Amino acid sequence: MNDTSKNPVWDVYNLFRTARLNIKYYSHKLTNLKRINFCIELSLAIGAPSSAGGFYYGDTPCGSIVWKWILVITAVVALVKPIIKLSDKIASYEKTINGYRILEHQVEKNVIQIRQDQSYSEKHRMLLEFAVEMKGKLGENAPMIEINNKLRKKYQDEVLKELPVENFYIP
Repeated sequence: MNDTSKNPVWDVYNLFRTARLNIKYYSHKLTNLKRINFCIELSLAIGAPSSAGGFYYGDTPCGSIVWKWILVITAVVALVKPIIKLSDKIASYEKTINGYRILEHQVEKNVIQIRQDQSYSEKHRMLLEFAVEMKGKLGENAPMIEINNKLRKKYQDEVLKELPVENFYIP
């Protein structure tokens, strides 16, 4: 950024980028959780006592050993599943992502209004204040996660390419 980098309008643009970053980051985490949940559900379905595969393979010596291991793994997965509460985590991530999408939309409306008005006025500052309050509430309810700095950097770079400095109007 040049000498306009201290302009207060950058608070709007940085919040816009932050919302986009959080959507990408939490969406990535959500996708991983859904994959894990799918694998758990699949292993439970495969290891279900009524599974047709078990009846067929259980009659062979090798199949009997494999089938017993599958049943042991299924039993462990069935015990662990309610403890890790993946469904709750998935719902929490979805709620957080939806909140950041709403925030992004609100801030994007402000970005567009600033460009159309060719100014950054009190009206825009009030819209920013509202959006900052929204972000604060989202942060309070966001899932507690350990930040993966490499992943965050990847999405920061993506957001900077999607929303470069040149895209924003500086009064």
